[in-house]
Amino acid sequence: MIRRSILTLALIVGLSAQTLLQRIAAPVKFQWGLETGYQSNPLNLSRVEQIELPFDPTILGTAKTIDSGVLTGLLKIYYRPLLFGGHQTRFYLFSFYHRYTSIAQKNYFSLNLTLEQPLGNWRFLKIGYGYVPKYYLRNYLDEDLGDKLRYPCTYATTKFWAGFEHRLGRKVTLEWRGDRKSTRLNSSHTDISRMPS
Repeated sequence: MIRRSILTLALIVGLSAQTLLQRIAAPVKFQWGLETGYQSNPLNLSRVEQIELPFDPTILGTAKTIDSGVLTGLLKIYYRPLLFGGHQTRFYLFSFYHRYTSIAQKNYFSLNLTLEQPLGNWRFLKIGYGYVPKYYLRNYLDEDLGDKLRYPCTYATTKFWAGFEHRLGRKVTLEWRGDRKSTRLNSSHTDISRMPS
């Protein structure tokens, strides 16, 4: 009796594991590339600051010039297993690295992960996550210190979001989306409202 129960349990576990393996067995598609671009004013210097540059080159920080070429490396990963209800769960991972040719401090990395779960009848549940570990804005005067020196201002961003989409037809889609975004400035600049635009 005990042997029969153990064999039955082992068979059920084995079939469940096989079914799970069949559900997660799906191709993983990769896309990568390199894009080139140009930004005429990536530090967003005002017209007045541009005029003052010959008299105060510290406005540029470590930048070699006011403009910069941009190289963007990208990686996209797509994965669609059959996890729930016979519908493909869609996982998308997008990762970018932006390299500025004349402003090394401006280089940054970003990551975005999205999950879409079809619920049937043209309804979708969507969840996402975005992350930028460090993004350089530019050098700013810190008025709290009063030393007339410019300090680098960087921030990190984390974003979580969730949404629901219902397609009512080919041309009409209802979508609800909520998100939570967290931005952390470096210690030199804790009051973003005082920074010039």
